[in-house]
Amino acid sequence: MTCNNTHVCTLTYNHVLDLNLTFQRVLFTLLYHFASFNKESQGEKHNETFVFQFSSQTTHVNMAETPVPVPTAAPAPAAAPAPAAAPAATEAKKKSYIIVGSGWFGTNTAKLIQKTLKNVSTITMVELGNKDYIDANVQNPRCVVDPDFAKKIFPTYEKALGDKIILEHVKEVKNVSVGSVQVVTTKDEEKTLVADVVIVATGMGHKSKLMKNQTGMSREERIKMFEEYRDAIKASKGIIIAGGGPTGVEMAAEIATDFPGKKVTLVCSTERLLVGVKSENKMGAAALKKLQA
Repeated sequence: MTCNNTHVCTLTYNHVLDLNLTFQRVLFTLLYHFASFNKESQGEKHNETFVFQFSSQTTHVNMAETPVPVPTAAPAPAAAPAPAAAPAATEAKKKSYIIVGSGWFGTNTAKLIQKTLKNVSTITMVELGNKDYIDANVQNPRCVVDPDFAKKIFPTYEKALGDKIILEHVKEVKNVSVGSVQVVTTKDEEKTLVADVVIVATGMGHKSKLMKNQTGMSREERIKMFEEYRDAIKASKGIIIAGGGPTGVEMAAEIATDFPGKKVTLVCSTERLLVGVKSENKMGAAALKKLQA
């Protein structure tokens, strides 16, 4: 008898930094369990397909899975004959993986799958446009004033992933479902990618194109954009930054550090800076003091 079971796992988080070691450990605990589960047992063959989804809302882990029936062993007869020799174990089927998103979490996940799990057939990473590097989002404010810094911290996929992981550049991801991802290729052709395990690791969104590459720019295009902003800052008499959160405060501090003669105005809709961060009163007051020094 064959039992086909589908497992859909949703991992959600509050902040992008939550996607570091904690979530990678959770993910690989799940992957290791699932990878070892596909086997023949007591006349039943279980075939699993898993979808991992990530979104930035709340911090918890939800797992909904179809239960696998486990037959109860019948009591042994009083005079059981000698057991027959067990058949040779069949080799476990190799699993294919698709990872949608190739930022820090996506690429580290691909490398850990390759290094940790056995019976892996293929790993395909899906990325937008011409993006050919890993974007270090939290360090982008520094790149705005020092584009040469971006050249040091933006590793290419070729260097980070090697040649054993398939990179699929697409124009659009239309749909993600159990076992498949529907995309529009860079040649405007619709295509369906199929795998045993689908991991969605698209990360966070951002309103500013400076802080996240959401249009699929290449490494060269991204660095050129930083250079244009740096030149604009040099040529300006003053800079206005809208937003007093972590990104706005850090951007103001970077400009004030590298261009001390520039007038920087930070526009904030709240009474304090850094509202919503841990110890916001203390942190906001300290940030304001540093910026006004």
